[in-house]
Amino acid sequence: MVTVMEAVVFGALQGVLEWLPVSSEGNLVLLMVAWLGLSPSETLRSAVLLHLGTGAAALAYYRAEVVRIALGVDEGYRRLRLLLMAMTLVTGAVGLPVYLLLNLSLAQGEALLALTGLALVATGLMQRGREGAGRRGSDELSWAEALGLGVVQGLSIIPGLSRSGVTTTLLLLRGYSPSESLRVSFLMSI
Repeated sequence: MVTVMEAVVFGALQGVLEWLPVSSEGNLVLLMVAWLGLSPSETLRSAVLLHLGTGAAALAYYRAEVVRIALGVDEGYRRLRLLLMAMTLVTGAVGLPVYLLLNLSLAQGEALLALTGLALVATGLMQRGREGAGRRGSDELSWAEALGLGVVQGLSIIPGLSRSGVTTTLLLLRGYSPSESLRVSFLMSI
């Protein structure tokens, strides 16, 4: 059982770490196991629930853009709305089975810690290989790229695999500008 103070501390950590490509979930899982002695399934569930606050923060920050997307004020926003919906469906189709599999197979804390460590290393390696000189904007996002983004975002349910890290890296590698990569990544998170 987590106390109110522990929940506040972990919520604050989530709030800071989510905006960095370091896997907030992976770091929170490691800290919850080490500091609180929670079971693997409890840590995974708690880390996922903490993302609700992050989604609310992203929604507040991008509220004007979310309204334009929701209303489809022009063809570009209508297209982006469809792409974001496709990304969300693919994310759920990939992420939910992975989440359920993790809950079933990670009964031993050591397995969760090992997986988290490997995913953190993978996240770090991805960050080293990314490019940042692209000029493409979200208006050039293809359906194949949107589906790929949904897949990698779904896989980021794995603790240690940074959601923002994998999505921005994929966009950067596809030639999108750093600002557009971050924008699309955080719009996807809402």
